[in-house]
This record gives sequence, structure tokens and C-alpha cells, in this order.
Amino acid sequence: MKKILILILLAFSLTAWGTKYYVDESGNDSTGDGSSSNPWALVSYACTQASSGDTIYVNPGTITETAQVVVPVGVSIYGAGPTSIINSTLTGTGPGAWAIRLYSATLTDGNQSISYIKLTGSDYTAPQGIQIWKRNNVSIHHCTIESFEYWGVEFMYPYSMGEPNPTEFCDGNSFYDNIITNCAGYSTSGYAALSINGQDGLLVYNNVFTQNKVDGTNGMCIKGVDGINKNVKIHDNEIYLPVFDGTDHWDFAIELWDCRGGVEIYDNYLEGCIDIGGKINTKGDSDYSVWIHDNTITQTEQALSSHTRGFIIEGHLNNEDIIIERNYIDYVCQGIGIGQPSITEETVWKNIRISYNIFNHIGLADSKATHSKGWGIFWGDVLDTQTFDNFEIYNNIFIAKIGTYSTMWGIQIPGVVATNIKIKNNIVENFDYAGIFGYNDGDLDVTCDYLWIENNCLYNNGNSNVPRYGPDYSPTHNTTQNNITTDPTFVSSSDFHLQSTSPCINAGIDVGLTEDFDGQAVDDPPEIGAYEYQE
Repeated sequence: MKKILILILLAFSLTAWGTKYYVDESGNDSTGDGSSSNPWALVSYACTQASSGDTIYVNPGTITETAQVVVPVGVSIYGAGPTSIINSTLTGTGPGAWAIRLYSATLTDGNQSISYIKLTGSDYTAPQGIQIWKRNNVSIHHCTIESFEYWGVEFMYPYSMGEPNPTEFCDGNSFYDNIITNCAGYSTSGYAALSINGQDGLLVYNNVFTQNKVDGTNGMCIKGVDGINKNVKIHDNEIYLPVFDGTDHWDFAIELWDCRGGVEIYDNYLEGCIDIGGKINTKGDSDYSVWIHDNTITQTEQALSSHTRGFIIEGHLNNEDIIIERNYIDYVCQGIGIGQPSITEETVWKNIRISYNIFNHIGLADSKATHSKGWGIFWGDVLDTQTFDNFEIYNNIFIAKIGTYSTMWGIQIPGVVATNIKIKNNIVENFDYAGIFGYNDGDLDVTCDYLWIENNCLYNNGNSNVPRYGPDYSPTHNTTQNNITTDPTFVSSSDFHLQSTSPCINAGIDVGLTEDFDGQAVDDPPEIGAYEYQE
């Protein structure tokens, strides 16, 4: 009886998985039947014969596709790895120019994958790689994707930026263990190797993105600007962009706009910045709209442009509940650039926390500098049409580079109508103009009410380490106290743990955080800086 049951279950399993079809470079679409002994020649033809539950196996070799590969719902494509090559020579623009397209007119469960293949754009002949449109439960994994002119892969539910209450999202999709090389083209708005829009819970992990095309043709690696995302997790990826010089490409490794809660970016290595913006960034049902943590963000040499940044937080209308913590940022000219001076509409910034980050070598390469450059936190042009409430800057380390030309300031008070600005437990060192700075250009009603500058270590900065305020700018309810101005005595110039003699030990103030840069428990009182001292 048990043997009969096993046979029944086996038969059901084989039926559920459907039929396995084969494609080979020596196959024939006219005389083949898709079997392993008589395969078809083209993946595009195989997709017209397969139905939901079937799989298409691409044998080792090169399949050159001149037409679009239209993949039905429930049909998966896989191969033997990088030796199973689909080479697209498709040309054109728009939806018809995607080499492989998984399209549904309404939101549909795809229940399918593309895996273990190499997809090429035939040395940039083909403009666009893979598009997944209004499908759930689609996985792209263990693929090598290279040499598309504009776009690599797109997961899309087509919302418009700023839509207040979207009702549908694609969910259950994933993109992992892929190698994506030179699949993003440059434009003023930017193309991307991976575009994500209208996704709920998309997972992007263990991928390697590289852009090293000729100057002026490199786009960004991960982009979500055309729509809205929530609960997206981007982690354990490596992203490599050319050194940014301010002229030939954006410095964005990741650009996400309109995040609607639960978006998390962590444990990535990035040679390029992270840009969060759009019209509405809110936390929804989550504890945060975006949480960016434990990333390494660096350039391979000292910044060549004043617009080389670690993070950008820009926005049009509403930007709330963003957390940036425990990241290491190196060789940039702006640690964090905030604001969008080209936008004069009323904009609200609220509940943004920057904590336990390390910003090192902040400034511009001597070969590119003509006057003072280098800011830890930089606000765009001051605007009184924007408001900022509850900005928390806790336990960060900001270290300016020392070179031929001077640097500017470590932390800038938001250049808007600001309330509840809390600058506590930070180490700010070597900024020539000022450690902390705030100003009004005189023509606008830019103010700061309720400002706390407490228990920081301000060392070797301009203005005698005292916060500097420009003309017509005088914060009200200003609590500036318990700041020290002596050497924090790091272990070394590259190790920012504290020596036993550091004046920063037990000199901080409790701000409610529980883990330092290393994940160590925070004492009460905490240390100033990003590390708790370990005896």
C-alpha cells in the first residue's frame, strides 16, 4: 500500500512540474519536438510551445535571438550557467525592445524563474534586457547579464511618482546571485542595470553590479524612481562605478524615490552613493520609510568632484522616518547632501536619524580643488518653503581630509524652517571653517527653534571649535553644552576605536540607542563617537 502511495505522489509531482523542453544551438524549430534528443533552436520559439508549469532548458552554447522572447505565465527558463548563452540582437525602443519580456496586462502570479543563463545584448546592439511587468513570484537568479545599451532588468508595476495611496504592488519577486555588467546607459534622468518600481517585498541580494563603459555612457546600477516601492530589501551586493568626476555620469549606485515603508539597504559594498528622494517617503505600517545600515560606501581615491557624496536625501513634498546608521563612508566630498534647492514648493522633512556612522577623508582631491570644499552634512541652498522637524545626529564620526586646500564644515543645521535639531555625541575633526554651522542668506525667513548641541567632541576645527552662525541667524531655545575640544585619541588614523586615555569615554549623553558601530551594547553614559570603549 505504501509503495502505491509513493507511486501516486511521484506521478502527481511529475505532472505538477510539467514538461521539460530543450533548446540547443544545433536544434531545429521546424523538425524538432523540444526533447533532449531533438531540441528546438530558439528560446523565443520554445516559449510559443510551452505552457504554465513547463520549463525550457538552454543547453551550453550560444542561441542568437533576433526576436523578443515572450515568456508565458508559469514558464521557467534555465541553463547550465554562463555557458548557456542567449545573445539578443533585438533593436528598437519601448516595450518591444526588451530581449526577454514577462508581461501581464493585470497583476498575475508568474510562479516562474529565469536562472543559470548568460544573457547578452550583443555588444550593446540590444537596448534592454529582461522586463517583468505586473507579475508576482518571479525570480531572476544565478544569471550573467551584460552589454545592454540602456537597461538590464526591470521589475515594474507602473505607478507615477507621488501617487498618494497606491492599491496594488507586485510581490514575491527576487533578484539574487547575478552578475550584471555594463547594462546601464547614461541620460540626464538616468538608466539602470536594475530598475524596480511598484514592488512590495522585492529581494535584491548577493549580486555584483559593474559599470565600466567609456566615459559618458554609464548609468546607475539600482534605480527606483518611476514608481513606488515598499518592504524592498537590498543587501549583500557589490556595486562598482567609475570614479565620479562630476561630468560623465551620476554618482548614484542606488537611487530610490517614493519609499512607502520597510525599505532596507544593508551590508552592501558600494563605489557610489545612495540617493533617497521623490515626492512622498513615509513609513506606512513599518517602523521606518527607509533604513540604511551597515554599508561600506567609498571611492577608490579621494573625491574628484564636490558633488561626490555618500548619501543624498532629496525630496519634493514629504520625507519622513529615514534612518542612516552604522555605515562607513570614505573619500567623498559630502558625507550627506540634504535638500533639493531646485524645488521651491512646500516640503516637509520629519524624523530623520543619522547615527553611529563613520565619515572619513571628507574633502576634494588637491588636484581638483581651487578653494575650500568638504562637508560632513551639507544642506542645499537655504529655503523657507521647507520645514524640518526632529533631526537627530547622534554618535557619528566626521573626519575631514587634510590637504593643500581647506575644508568647510562638519555638520550643518538644516537650511530651512527647523525645529528640534539634536546634535549629540559626535566627533567632528579637521573642518577648517567650522565643526558645526548654520546660516540664513538674509533674504529668507530661515530659522531654528529648539537646538541641542551637546556632548560632542569638536577638535581641530575652525572658529575655535565653537559652532558658527551666519548673519541674521540665531537659533532660539539653543542648548549648547558639555562639548569638549581635545583630541579624541583614536587608536590610529584609520581605526576610530578609542584609546584608554580618550576624553570621549563615558562623556556622552543617553540618546536611547542600544548598539554602536560594531554592534556592541551601549553603556549609560555612552561614549562620544561611533564606538563604545572595550577594555
